[in-house]
Parts: sequence; C-alpha cells; structure tokens
Amino acid sequence: FQEGRVTLNELKSLFEARFSFATYLAFNVRSQTQDFIRLPESTMFGIVLVNVLMAILARTVHTTADEGYFVCLLIALVIVVVVFGVTRVVERALDAPSAESVAKLW
Repeated sequence: FQEGRVTLNELKSLFEARFSFATYLAFNVRSQTQDFIRLPESTMFGIVLVNVLMAILARTVHTTADEGYFVCLLIALVIVVVVFGVTRVVERALDAPSAESVAKLW
C-alpha cells in the first residue's frame, strides 16, 4: 500500500479477505443516516409541531402519551381527508372540458 492513497482494487481485496461486522454496519447504516440528516424543513417542522402539541396536551390537560398519540392520529386523519378532498375537486375541475370550471378554483 502507498502511504495516503488507496485504490479501489486494494479496497476490494481487503473487503473480500476480511469483511468485518463493523464494515457491514457502516455500509448499511450510511444511507439511512444520510436520509435522516437530510430531512426537509417541512418534515422537521412537522416533527417539532407534533412534539409541541404533545407537550401542551401533557401540561394543560394532563394526558398520557397514548392519549396524545390518539389526538395526533385524529389530526393526521383529518389532514389526509382534507388533502384527498381538495385533490378530487381540483382533479375534476381539470378534467372538465370548459375553462369555467378551472376559473372557479381561483
């Protein structure tokens, strides 16, 4: 091996000769870790919002975590139903042959 330089063939020979459990974990965990670090701001905002909601429920109403999760589940269900409904309305308006139905959306 040259000092400071490692070729792809050298890595392949080393990995094939001794593929340690730590190397296996490093390769498998790497992509998941990168996905977690690169979370979009909207996802992070959602996580913070859910945690704030849980904290408010725990502090004011004295709910347990299970009851708080149920409230968050209901809120998520309402959001999904609203998004589905809006999507159907927009889809129908865009499929309609007249421009009047599209103008009604605005």
